[in-house]
Amino acid sequence: MNKVRFKRKVDLDMLRKNLIKNFFYSLKIIRKYDKTYALNKLIITLCEATIAFSAAYLIKIAVSAIEENKDFKDFIFEIAIYSAITLALYIITRVCNNLSWAKNYRLSILLRQERSVRTLDIDYEVLERPETQDEIEKVARATGEWNGPLGLINRAFYIMSSILSFLIACAIVVSVNPLLIILISVLALVKMFFENTDKKKMKTEFSDKTPAIWRRISYVNNIATNFGIGKDVRVYRMDQFIEEERKKSTNAFLDLLKKSNRKSNFYQGAIRIVSMLDTLMIYGFMAYEVINHNMSIATFTFMVSSIFNLTGSLYSIIFNNSWLLRANAETEDYRVFMEKNYVIEKETDEIDEKEVSIEFKDVYYSYYGQEGYALNGVSFKINNGEKIALVGYNGAGKTTIVKLISGFYHPTKGQILINGKDIETLKREEIDKLISSSYQESLNLAYSIGENVAMLPKKEIDYEKVDKILKLVGLDKKVNELPNKVDTILTRDFDDKGVDLSGGETQKLSIARAIYKNAPLFIFDEPTSAMDAISESELYENFNEITKNNTTIYISHRLSSAKFCDRIIVLDHGKVSEMGTHKELIDKNGEYKKLFEMQSEYYKGGESNE
Repeated sequence: MNKVRFKRKVDLDMLRKNLIKNFFYSLKIIRKYDKTYALNKLIITLCEATIAFSAAYLIKIAVSAIEENKDFKDFIFEIAIYSAITLALYIITRVCNNLSWAKNYRLSILLRQERSVRTLDIDYEVLERPETQDEIEKVARATGEWNGPLGLINRAFYIMSSILSFLIACAIVVSVNPLLIILISVLALVKMFFENTDKKKMKTEFSDKTPAIWRRISYVNNIATNFGIGKDVRVYRMDQFIEEERKKSTNAFLDLLKKSNRKSNFYQGAIRIVSMLDTLMIYGFMAYEVINHNMSIATFTFMVSSIFNLTGSLYSIIFNNSWLLRANAETEDYRVFMEKNYVIEKETDEIDEKEVSIEFKDVYYSYYGQEGYALNGVSFKINNGEKIALVGYNGAGKTTIVKLISGFYHPTKGQILINGKDIETLKREEIDKLISSSYQESLNLAYSIGENVAMLPKKEIDYEKVDKILKLVGLDKKVNELPNKVDTILTRDFDDKGVDLSGGETQKLSIARAIYKNAPLFIFDEPTSAMDAISESELYENFNEITKNNTTIYISHRLSSAKFCDRIIVLDHGKVSEMGTHKELIDKNGEYKKLFEMQSEYYKGGESNE
């Protein structure tokens, strides 16, 4: 059996080795969307590194002119030249920064879109797993402007600018005393150690531990706006229960945050102490130079400015380096997510798309993280064009079988054959071509009715076909009463005038969607559970026209619907207990007859009560 490859463990020591690799990876994916992004950042880097010193040099020129009593015209000319250069640098930097802001915003949106598209490629069975949900939460955090690939590039260019400023400052300060540079650099290394340790612990002891907690918090907070369960929450006064869960999840998050902040405060406090020593040393050193070596006031002001530029650039290197490592770790999360194989590796095997036969051979299935089997040695065969009903109590394994046939789940043991070929050799897209489905939990998308039926852009929709299908499922009267008919937008997510359909109407729309696709295999999982009796009866009257010659699998708790099928498969605790036509199973006097008569008695009782 093929296996899904899982994410390797990644530590920050390994990430430091991968920093350059991740930098060029980030450049590559950003260049895919914006070819001038790196050039824009480079211009900003060069300009910002130069501006600080040009401004300091202007002050030196002014003070020097006063000290040396220079000619006013020469002074103004020199000031004008350097002012023009500084102003030009400011303007270029400002324009490029504004452009960078717009580029960052656009790229952040595009990276989120890329993440969403990638998520749709994840094997459904793997997607349901908690660790996969945690990975998705992590990569969601890696698509911000200062996180992940974008953050790595932005921090890297900030560091480049700071390094350039540092080198310029070193060249200036070394002319006074090289020892000062050594002392400042040693203190900077101490600050770098504290800053890097702080960010490393923040990533490993806080950020990496919060995705599961944050998912719980988000779920609880979203209950208030969830229309699907809003009525139950109010009727059963679940607010106290929900509030208890909210407090529990929030407190777990805040406990982690408190521990993280306590450690962060220690490291940041140590950095502040070192910075104070740094400042005292600089002022003391410069005062010594003025008193003992007769340094001019002009040189003093320029040197002080240069020294603070040196320490400022060093601190910027330290600060951005720690965030760079964090962005690098997030980039690794992003990269692993985008490159990881989340699907079962399969051979490229073609299949006939015009017909479908299915065979289960001793199939077992165990849900991830649970003991025992949801399906226990299931075997049956469905011939092409055959109409099959799956019946049984809740938890008997009906929906599990449907998800296995749909390729959402993969057999733990045994084999499923589609047209004689192992389903595990068929790619996801090959299976999708075979299936038209209507699931019990179907929802409407915030698009027009026509788009919800055809699942195509408006210009590609066959509206004549849509109208015919809406009539077939009994939704035509409802749609024709709407102001924009098939162009009416569903839900109010995108349109304030959007229409909300009832549960039964939503199920009809889901069935219409399946009919429009008209794949060789229809799967109906409780398609009429929310419909009234009349709507359900009308749908069954059109059942043969809906399914035509397609192979059809039908799940319903209402056993009267099973009479329309060629055969009925009865499931009990993950096993096939009975199989046959409605008449054969009634004559057999087994589990199916018991279920059927129980429902019949219920309806008879309802009639006599009336």
